Amino acid sequence: MRAASRPDIPLAVVACDFRSAPTALREWLVSTRESRQSLFEAIRRIDPCAGFMTLETCNRVEWIISTEQPSWLAQMLKARMVSLWEQALLPPDVFPTPVVFMGEAAAARLLRVAVGMESLALGEAQIAGQLQAALKSAQEGNTASVILNRLGSAAGRLARTASRLGFRSNHKQGIHGLVAQYLEARLGGPDTKTILVAGMGKIGRKTAAVVFFLEQVGGQERRRRQRDPEQDPEQDKGEA
Repeated sequence: MRAASRPDIPLAVVACDFRSAPTALREWLVSTRESRQSLFEAIRRIDPCAGFMTLETCNRVEWIISTEQPSWLAQMLKARMVSLWEQALLPPDVFPTPVVFMGEAAAARLLRVAVGMESLALGEAQIAGQLQAALKSAQEGNTASVILNRLGSAAGRLARTASRLGFRSNHKQGIHGLVAQYLEARLGGPDTKTILVAGMGKIGRKTAAVVFFLEQVGGQERRRRQRDPEQDPEQDKGEA
């Protein structure tokens, strides 16, 4: 007799993102290769067939596990996050509550993350690549699983579809895009001030490139107005 199919997806996600915790708390959750391996070994002692990967960006830390015991292991990972804050000697009253997703909700969470629907900059394109990089790291560390590999493929296809449909930003939107909007709104553009970009990771380099681009565009526009003030009514009014 053929066994009935399982009603749910053997998957769990334990998440701590920009909504639930500030950067100062999330940074204590960022893992090393050694700490990920140690955590994976603890997971495997409970479920020898489990897979594990971590997604760590400037706006989120998400621990993703494929397992036949999602409830048990999700609570273990949640407790592990809290223990890292305790080890940092942080006051308990500042601890956020990690969010747990299981089964179909966990799969939906990762697919929403992949297309930027859970991002600070809605629709950002970078997160899809970061998710694939996290999966590749798990594969190289031998902590991935068939389920995680398939989920990664599905997330990649969905991200490409979202880009074709125009939802995602084709690399023009993200944290660097928010920086550009802020500079335009608060400073009148980066060409009017000296801007320091601290940190040259992927997002830092993109931010620096946006700042440089806006500096060039702003400078060209200012020089155009100086050469041809008749095309700028506001400048004519000031000179009258």
